Amino acid sequence: MRVFPFTTIITNKNMYYTEKELMAFKKFDGTIDEFKDAFDFGIRAAVEDIIKREVCGYFNISPFLIQRRGRKREIVIARQVIAFMLWGYTFMTLERIGQCVNQDHSNIVSAVRAVNNQIDTDLLFATHVQNIENGLDGLGLTRRFNRKEKRTL
Repeated sequence: MRVFPFTTIITNKNMYYTEKELMAFKKFDGTIDEFKDAFDFGIRAAVEDIIKREVCGYFNISPFLIQRRGRKREIVIARQVIAFMLWGYTFMTLERIGQCVNQDHSNIVSAVRAVNNQIDTDLLFATHVQNIENGLDGLGLTRRFNRKEKRTL
């Protein structure tokens, strides 16, 4: 897994780039807006991949199985946790998150609510989610929200 050596803060409309990031594409042949669009897409794709790999690795499930429509319990839980993490760590739309896990946006709403409810009621599951979040934090990803805030849609 490749983790970028720079820090990027991804917000809904504004992107903040470090000087190192801008210098990396000094030879880019195009306008600065084209560069920003290409760079934003690359960062989002990398964050999706990092989250999928971390969750699949934690639950010992192939990322290929996440894309399938299977309804085995362990695959469904991993898919829901991936959707929850993508919702919590990115500003992606529910539709885009659904495309990442091959689900409809309404299933993503259900997944986020299910994970929230499971965290509130199951201490072991909450520990699993906390361990995954600690792993993502160790890779340099930052959450959209504070851990103590209530995570609702």
